[in-house]
Amino acid sequence: MAPPRDWPEREISAYDQQARLTARVARRALVFVPSWLVLLLAVPQTGLGPMPSLLIATLGAIAVVVGVELALVGPWLRRHGEGSIDVGLIGRVALVGGLVWTFVLAMPGGPESPWLTVGLATAAAVVAVVAVELLAVRPVRARRARRRDQDR
Repeated sequence: MAPPRDWPEREISAYDQQARLTARVARRALVFVPSWLVLLLAVPQTGLGPMPSLLIATLGAIAVVVGVELALVGPWLRRHGEGSIDVGLIGRVALVGGLVWTFVLAMPGGPESPWLTVGLATAAAVVAVVAVELLAVRPVRARRARRRDQDR
């Protein structure tokens, strides 16, 4: 969503800075939360106590976020520009993926293996996110674009 055209340049600049910050936080949370949850499941299996497991899982998830930012996101943004990663997409991925992931994990009578449960939940979340994006979001955007073009 763009700021109104009658805003002064200073306010538009502040709006853009806020949008970039929001995108950065959403992107990092989208990487941190699943990584942290998987590590919270995996690290205690090594026999460590609860507090060392929590510390190692948290530091590991932070390391994953930094690695993803440096290895994937940074080069992508340098190549395609700041606006190429849509905050709306990140929000949809977090919402739909998180809801499906939580639902699948909460299913009674699921697999005995925690690894299989996490794997199935992640696969179901990815399928749901892609389905929502392809079957709902893109057709709506295409229809809006056609209407906008017809109005001109």
